[in-house]
Amino acid sequence: MKEMNSSEVLPKFGELVLDDNSQLKSLPNNLWDMVTSSLSIWGSPLLESLPDISEPVKGLSRIRISNFGSFKSLPSSINNLVSLKKLNLGNTGIESLPSSIQELGHLERIDMNNCKSLQSIPINIHKLPKLVSLILRGCGSILSLPELPSSLSVLDVGGCKSLQALPSNATKLSWSSLAFYDCPKLDKTVPDEILANYPIYAPSSERVKGCQLQYSGSGIPEWFTYRSVKDKDSSCLTVQLPPANCTSSKQLIRGIAFGVVCSSPNAWLSMSCDCNIGTTTVASWNCYAQWDVMKSSSDYVLLWFESGETECIEREGKAWYVKYAGHTVSFHFYPHGSDGKRLKIKRCGVSLLYSV
Repeated sequence: MKEMNSSEVLPKFGELVLDDNSQLKSLPNNLWDMVTSSLSIWGSPLLESLPDISEPVKGLSRIRISNFGSFKSLPSSINNLVSLKKLNLGNTGIESLPSSIQELGHLERIDMNNCKSLQSIPINIHKLPKLVSLILRGCGSILSLPELPSSLSVLDVGGCKSLQALPSNATKLSWSSLAFYDCPKLDKTVPDEILANYPIYAPSSERVKGCQLQYSGSGIPEWFTYRSVKDKDSSCLTVQLPPANCTSSKQLIRGIAFGVVCSSPNAWLSMSCDCNIGTTTVASWNCYAQWDVMKSSSDYVLLWFESGETECIEREGKAWYVKYAGHTVSFHFYPHGSDGKRLKIKRCGVSLLYSV
């Protein structure tokens, strides 16, 4: 596509896709009058910025600018995209976000995966009332994060090799997914507090039903009731379920925590766990994670929590731990995905988490 002329009469588009345009250098000033729902620009190596947004734009809810390092900045008038919900700037050369982003009251997701030139996140990002997901995976230049919004439940800073600390309020948020693997300079104070309190806040969160953590490490946390034994099968555990009288109203199982230590997967990955009695599978769980790690020899830990209300496979109306109370069961972990065959599970753990 050739350079677009602002004097041309252009139609309106619900979704405007300008992907893979090697000659695209600039966009017309009336771009924001053309798009009513979604804008996607992928792989346009000559484009450096978007035009100014002179007036409030309603309806445009998604922007995807990705896969070209020439793109350096967003207009300071980004706050005029009053309906924006999703902003994807992955694999661009952007260095910072304009401070006016704090005014985007509907913004739910910011994805800046692999923005290697990103230096900082606006200090006022905590003012975004609906921000749920912040993806900064592979942003190797970022040093620190400001206070995070209370609405945030997904944060990925995996591979942020210069990151020195997580904000202190990270220990107070209700996480559904938190990834901080491959961060060699990261102060462990906040992560350690989150890990230590995982058995408490994971099953008690009212806003999220599960809690997934990904981090570099070689061991299952000590608070896990059951952990694989050295020189034994590292992907299998045998557990004696508590008898029925332990599932009274005062001691209900709120859920179950799973943990695996595995070799560097470097891929999208789905980790599963089956609960078996003999050769019969009586319950099954699945955790979907992304490990975008390159050329690393570190081991990685994946923890995830499942509500005790998860139905057993027979779906007979009883929670699995009630139906099989007192039985000896085995938990088997196994990976899926493009890296599943090469990935090695080195340790595993299971812990039943009770209501308090």
